[in-house]
Amino acid sequence: MIQLARLEGFYWVARTGGYARAAREFPYPITQPGVHQQVRKLEIELGTPLLSRISKDRMMLTDAGRALFDFCAPFFEGLQPLVQAIAQGHVAGQLRIDASSLEISQILPNWIKRVCRELPGVQLLVEEIKELDYGRLRSGKTDVIVEYHPSPPADVATTRVGTYHSFLVAPHELLPQSTRRPQLGDLKLAPFASFPPGSVPCALQLAALRRADCTPSRIINASSVSGILGFVESGLCYSVVPWADPRGPQLPGVRTVKATGPHTVFAVSAAYRRDDQSEWLRRALRLAGHARAR
Repeated sequence: MIQLARLEGFYWVARTGGYARAAREFPYPITQPGVHQQVRKLEIELGTPLLSRISKDRMMLTDAGRALFDFCAPFFEGLQPLVQAIAQGHVAGQLRIDASSLEISQILPNWIKRVCRELPGVQLLVEEIKELDYGRLRSGKTDVIVEYHPSPPADVATTRVGTYHSFLVAPHELLPQSTRRPQLGDLKLAPFASFPPGSVPCALQLAALRRADCTPSRIINASSVSGILGFVESGLCYSVVPWADPRGPQLPGVRTVKATGPHTVFAVSAAYRRDDQSEWLRRALRLAGHARAR
């Protein structure tokens, strides 16, 4: 294992071209013999010369020295600016967010705008996911999961970042000829588009169908809201979908009706590890603009 102090001595000699100049440029007090000792011990440790003398105080890199310098130079050149940034509280942070396509298109933009405006130093990495996986939080693969979280585990906290409303969406040709407001029960036997079987959104859809005493003639599965709406817009089926905009999805040839009553409004939350001490995460969550963590 190479000692960092020896590598630092080598870096400064290689950068300045000599031991005396290296001692003068060092970020802390050190003598010329001290620098020479660092480099000599490194060469003994590696078993090969790293520098060759071309004049009284002029050193040149060997081939091995050049390879080592090219590798370590970016580290030492970036170290001091980083130390200064840390001391001044200007270190850029990183916030990794998991979300499904619906959250990415409807929930995240407003929150991310506030984060970018108030925390310009934070780097945002958003990854689209197909299903909720708290294991990614626990393993450190992500910092936040933005989703509907009906029953988060004990080690996961949530902060509300948005709201979904439920909407009945149906092509005009499937609806009865009537001037009254369409209801889910008007489509009892028509084909229905659902989320993937076994998913939480699918379970919510099926519960809505049971409450309306609907038994679709066929259920067509789609992996996303956009896929479901594509089937509905084609006239193939109807569905019940979540939507953040209170007006609901607006599609040609499709009637959109906002559902009312119990089980029609759902909180969208940012889930994160309760033991996460990240300053960037705490500051970003304060910008969510909704309920406090529960």
